[in-house]
Amino acid sequence: MSRISLDAIRDAAGCIDPVFLDSPQFESDPLGAVLGARVVVKVETLNPIRSFKGRGAEYFVHGLPPEAPRLVCASAGNFGQGMAWATRRRGRSLDVFASTAANPLKIERMRALGANVHLAGADFDAAKDAARAFAEEIGGWFVEDGREPAISEGAGTIAL
Repeated sequence: MSRISLDAIRDAAGCIDPVFLDSPQFESDPLGAVLGARVVVKVETLNPIRSFKGRGAEYFVHGLPPEAPRLVCASAGNFGQGMAWATRRRGRSLDVFASTAANPLKIERMRALGANVHLAGADFDAAKDAARAFAEEIGGWFVEDGREPAISEGAGTIAL
């Protein structure tokens, strides 16, 4: 497994959609007083998917070769939205598996972003198992949130 690097995080900041960059931050005096430390809060809900998950998904999808297999993931909502955003932006297809109990608003948003959403299983683990099986069946690439270094490197741009 490759290591996450600061150079890759810097590279990610130049590749991902600017809607995920330069999110505002502020010092939280009340929280700092409770914790006895200076606390800086970064607002990651002012982008189209309302989550930092778009950062990692963007960098991961950006780095894929054209011949990469069809992408499949499992998500309770935010990672699936990030992947849907990134794949739509780059003309790739995506299958997202979510549990039947997943938030219907997040399911609808993943569909609106172009993902093929499959509801499978009563919980996230069952949806993930179904996603893995589907990826194997079609010769796709099962993408697990945080497992690919590029996902973490894209997420790391939050610190820049």
